[in-house]
Amino acid sequence: MPSDGPIPSPKCMSLPLPLEPRLKFSKPIKCILKYILWALRI
Repeated sequence: MPSDGPIPSPKCMSLPLPLEPRLKFSKPIKCILKYILWALRI
């Protein structure tokens, strides 16, 4: 996963979520974690 570059786009959190609970929670969580990791570096 590239650690440099602009702030991660939040569009992945606004996409229609799959019906499967595992995917529904894992995708937004990964996006949020990536956003938090980016914010902690500044």
